[in-house]
Amino acid sequence: MMKRKIMGNKIVRYALLIMALVIAGSTHLVSQAETEDMKAETYGVWQPKPAYVNNIRQTKATTNSYTIEWDASEGAEYYKVLDENGNLLKTVVGKTSVTIKAKAGTKRTLLLVAGRTTEEGEALESWARRVYNIKTTPKKVKNLASFKKDYIQWRLKDDRINIKWDKNPKDEVYAEGYKIVIYSADGKKKLKTYASTNPYLTFSRKDVKNKGFKCKVAGYITINNKKCYGEWSDLKTIIPGAKITSATMAGRYNVRLKWKKVDKAVKYTIYLCENPFDPIENRTYRKLGTVKRNKTSFVTKPLTPGKSLGLYVIPTVKIKGKQYTADKTWYTHVKLVY
Repeated sequence: MMKRKIMGNKIVRYALLIMALVIAGSTHLVSQAETEDMKAETYGVWQPKPAYVNNIRQTKATTNSYTIEWDASEGAEYYKVLDENGNLLKTVVGKTSVTIKAKAGTKRTLLLVAGRTTEEGEALESWARRVYNIKTTPKKVKNLASFKKDYIQWRLKDDRINIKWDKNPKDEVYAEGYKIVIYSADGKKKLKTYASTNPYLTFSRKDVKNKGFKCKVAGYITINNKKCYGEWSDLKTIIPGAKITSATMAGRYNVRLKWKKVDKAVKYTIYLCENPFDPIENRTYRKLGTVKRNKTSFVTKPLTPGKSLGLYVIPTVKIKGKQYTADKTWYTHVKLVY
């Protein structure tokens, strides 16, 4: 009986010892787990990536740069701006906007990704945000008031003027409209600023009559509800033809022309066109003669009867020591009978 009691006590003590070991081991495991959690929190073994970049928009454009902005990304310390091929353009720290240099008339797709620095290295947003059609302002227009392309018409009977131009063929950006500035012929005075949504302008002004004018054009795009203007064209000087006041017979097939003086003219050259109704690129001109600036009349040699002819009086003017010659934009029609 005594022996059984001793054995029972040993079993109880053994069981208590095992329970104590289990409890001690559990306490150690809990303590170890808590330590690992603190270590992760303290030393950055795991760090969340920044949130996605949102609301990317263009806010400005110039002839040589564009500016974009975006909303701040939670957890971001910096932002990387890349081109569409993934090449880094700029790293932006401490702000949510950037201006990037670019050529006029260019359009780009950009990528934007948020990042932060951790003990383990760089933590970047999983997906770069893509934004399309980021652009600079347009390049210079081409062929402003080009006579060869029939882009200048000056109707002398009422001084109605029409000028045209072309978009630059290298432009990736289409202008939404244009600003046209008109100056006096010597360039000293700005006469008027016009706006047009088309690549042409029609106007009439008394202060350019018999004088001429200079002009320049720039296209614009709208960014953030503001007009951003592109490169200005070179100044173009436009001189009117002399307004012929009469064309009368001065012999059987000779014509006497009279005209009004053009300001600052140094000479007048008279031309004949035998196909004035043809497209401008097909017309041919023949010089009939030249008179000095104090002359306002001219008698032609005998002209071909039975044909529709165009007679032009083209002044050459001198402004600030430089000479300009009018284009053949206006003629007097004559048709001699046999």
